Amino acid sequence: MTLHNSSGLCSKPARSYIGNTAWMVATDRPAVRALAAGFTLVDRTQRPDAAHPMRRRNGEGIARRLERCSLYDRALDLAVEDAEGYRSGHG
Repeated sequence: MTLHNSSGLCSKPARSYIGNTAWMVATDRPAVRALAAGFTLVDRTQRPDAAHPMRRRNGEGIARRLERCSLYDRALDLAVEDAEGYRSGHG
């Protein structure tokens, strides 16, 4: 593939780039699976004072740094907890 500018005076090979954007038709989305018995899905709005699950990987200030980001939404910062409130996963 060769890219050309509008004047037609310059052409050079395009960089090899493979994007990974994907779209799915909403009706093709699989059904949401229920959590296993004894587990609950929670978000950061439900546990605002709990330690952030990414703190071990990103340091104790991760929650404060995320809050400064305009795209961060506490309601979308999810975790799975067991019946005793221990985090089993986050995403």
